Amino acid sequence: MKKKIITLVLTLGLMLALAVSASAYSQYATATITRDGVHLIFAGTMNTNASGPYVSHIQANQHVYNFATGKTIFDRSNSGSKVSSIRVACSTGNIMNYWYCNDVHGLVQYAGDSTYYHDDAYKELNLMGRSGLYSDTSYNLLYNTHKANRDSILTSFGYNPQDYTFYLNADAKSIMNSDVYVNMRHQLNLEEGDSIPGYYLNKDKDRIIAVNQTNDGENHMYVFEISEDGNWAKVG
Repeated sequence: MKKKIITLVLTLGLMLALAVSASAYSQYATATITRDGVHLIFAGTMNTNASGPYVSHIQANQHVYNFATGKTIFDRSNSGSKVSSIRVACSTGNIMNYWYCNDVHGLVQYAGDSTYYHDDAYKELNLMGRSGLYSDTSYNLLYNTHKANRDSILTSFGYNPQDYTFYLNADAKSIMNSDVYVNMRHQLNLEEGDSIPGYYLNKDKDRIIAVNQTNDGENHMYVFEISEDGNWAKVG
């Protein structure tokens, strides 16, 4: 009987330890771009100060793209459990003098807590020189070009861009939780050479239309609507 009591106490103690408030932990994401000869290496991690047994899920998501061309290079993720860090990485050759971006988003869920905690990290590498491309004028020119291209895609499906508010790629994180944004982006199944997405929010703020163009020039459109519980779901 005494052994059973001791076992029960130890079990309860372990359960309480695992259920420690996630506020006792912290998490952070990192993003790097390094050069190795003719290759660029894009890496990212999601980290937490909680030890492995207290981590029920940890994930690192990565979207690597060229802002100058508006093209996706990689879109991938890596996940695990019972570890304090998870890494995602890729490399590319044929380096061009362009503006490379490594957008990393990570999330972690702690044992005994149903909430996902996230963090973002961003790294860019301009191989064209800081003069010119990084000026407000050059950035706005690129942004307006990307918007015009995506407006054309939306118009091809019979929609009027003037009826919506436009968000380019990761800018959409300003209107939704970062976890929701990553989930939405992954549903677009981006591949190398595909254009970075444009997102259109309607005036009632209950519908988002995501558009992009594949590497072979095919226009794609995806419709997401917000449900009564506040979650976005793809409907078309």
